[in-house]
Amino acid sequence: MRSARYERMTKILADPDVMLRVAERIGRFELGTRDTRPGDASESFAPRQRAALQAHASYFRERYFESGSSVAGIEPLLQHAVFIEASKHLYGRTHVRPVSVWANLLLPGQKIALHTDVPEFRGMRRGKEPDWLLVAMHHSGLFDDWRISAATIVICFGSEPAGGEFVFYPDGPYGRSVAAPAEPNTGILFDAESVYHGVDSLARKNTSLPELTPRVALRYGGDGAWVLDDDHSEMARYRWEDVRYAVAWKAHCFADAAEETKVREHTRDISRQRVLEVLRDDLNSRGRGGDAPRDETQLAQRIFENYVKFPPARPSTAAGR
Repeated sequence: MRSARYERMTKILADPDVMLRVAERIGRFELGTRDTRPGDASESFAPRQRAALQAHASYFRERYFESGSSVAGIEPLLQHAVFIEASKHLYGRTHVRPVSVWANLLLPGQKIALHTDVPEFRGMRRGKEPDWLLVAMHHSGLFDDWRISAATIVICFGSEPAGGEFVFYPDGPYGRSVAAPAEPNTGILFDAESVYHGVDSLARKNTSLPELTPRVALRYGGDGAWVLDDDHSEMARYRWEDVRYAVAWKAHCFADAAEETKVREHTRDISRQRVLEVLRDDLNSRGRGGDAPRDETQLAQRIFENYVKFPPARPSTAAGR
């Protein structure tokens, strides 16, 4: 992927503790495994590829805003004027529409694998098409005319935990890495669908994380305490200062009202069949098509391996600050 612009933001909210109160009122966060779809072809991918596609499954999360549904208290973030203006500059586009706000909570011993977010295209949307295909479409660079550009801002709240640096590669997967500490009330604006990013492990030393199964949840126990339980018994207890709390704000960016209308009215959408035809033709033209895959899983593996290139293994966050 080509180099991408990013922007650091500070002093985002006058009263950042408002966002802590939102999390406490919600009171229960579940692992992202609830959003994974069994039977997807990516289940047969190599471990690093699978970890990138399922990065959201490794931590506790909750939806604050999406599809018009919003929880009380996030108004200061949802239509944040600075976010809107910064998003316009990210792509040089004048129409910005917030589409989602998610809260992410990590515990000591947890991390988020390097990944790029799942993009959307006219005719190819999240939840309806496989994540692996949407990611490969964008990394291929062959479908830019259909892509719905998105700006993402990741904001940290609460206390700055030990570890948990936000790591990203603004110059592409083989370029420099940048590591930003989880400093409260600060954020980073970037194209999360193009830029590899992740979070280093919290409290890297002497940390024992209980086994996390799909039924495990993180619930607020009052008086600044978070309780990890499996619906039957308490497994561990944490304070706010132990937890990495970040909120991810995402908006779609359009050149003008006409482009937004084109998306809304499905003008010149692209179909999955056409996408696969384009990818097969491109692979064949570069001598990488090989024998025709016998099933969807083999085709998925070939497409993903050819178009999605990962950064080299990264042992720590020491470099690139």
